[in-house]
Amino acid sequence: MTAEDHLLSISPEMSKASLIELRKTTIFHCPACLQPVKLKVGNVKIAHFSHTPSATCTSFFSENESPHHLQGKWQFYSFFQSLGYSVTLEHYLPSIQQRPDLLVTRNGRSIAIEVQRSTIPIEHVNERTNGYASIGIETCWILAQSVKVLSNYDHQVVRISLSDFQQSFIHDNTCIVYDVELKTFHYYSSLHYLGGNQFLARHSTLPLRLQTFPFRQVGQCRPETVATLHSKWQARRMIHLQQLMKRNRQGIQHPILRACYQLGVYPTELPNYIGIPIEGAEIIHRHPVEWQLLLYEALSHNSHISIETFFQHTMSQPGTDKVVDVVFQYAEFLLKVVPFRHLPSVAKR
Repeated sequence: MTAEDHLLSISPEMSKASLIELRKTTIFHCPACLQPVKLKVGNVKIAHFSHTPSATCTSFFSENESPHHLQGKWQFYSFFQSLGYSVTLEHYLPSIQQRPDLLVTRNGRSIAIEVQRSTIPIEHVNERTNGYASIGIETCWILAQSVKVLSNYDHQVVRISLSDFQQSFIHDNTCIVYDVELKTFHYYSSLHYLGGNQFLARHSTLPLRLQTFPFRQVGQCRPETVATLHSKWQARRMIHLQQLMKRNRQGIQHPILRACYQLGVYPTELPNYIGIPIEGAEIIHRHPVEWQLLLYEALSHNSHISIETFFQHTMSQPGTDKVVDVVFQYAEFLLKVVPFRHLPSVAKR
């Protein structure tokens, strides 16, 4: 904020020379704490405002931002301008004491754009989103982190590792990640959860210059991509079962091996309908073949089963609404394809 109470954001079109001249003639203060800030214009770091060492500002204005984060904000500043939006960098919203990376407006509709490179508690994401919503502003989070690729297969299929934070950005079975250096979106879609933090996914890319807003959605998988996903899923499922037997130290007391014994089937010969990919299965902290086998066993021996009770007692994990929905979806599938000796009834609660 200038001495005349004008808010100023450093934008990409401002030249280094103009910023240096501005620094000579203008006094700046932080919009949140009103303490003096310095305009730093150098040859290495991106131009930015900085609090003095003695400042005690506790707002989001005191956050240290990496060059990648600053570059990402500038890239999306130009992107939204090119689409005809009115764009403000780091617009301070005093009523909720929040400052989105970008505030974009068109036809009376305002959207807070958050370019998230660092990992923060998901609670903070929800708090910021709820804060914007409380004053009628929508929020779009852009995940600007790299995804660890473990294996590359044919037809755009990859095996990847997604951190818990990255998994919180999964929507419609797709995780969209932005690469600041390449100015490219990476789409990891048709996610098949493999346990731990691993997924099989269809991988595609889209340059920022070809992107739209709202962001483009992925199209339908080609048949060869579906075939590759299926074959790699089956291979990873078999590897998991083989490793489970190899690393087992409990013998027949291991719950998975005990279930196989009682069902009279060798673990690697389990029918294909046990251990199938279910959308949203990452909410369950075990490989799908394990909890699906235990549910299959429970349905084989019980005439009535409550999904919530089953999960809490068998899996030692709270049966939250999302967990119950995923398990119930699989239970309904099993009742359609498996000729149980009796017809079990299944309830969510």
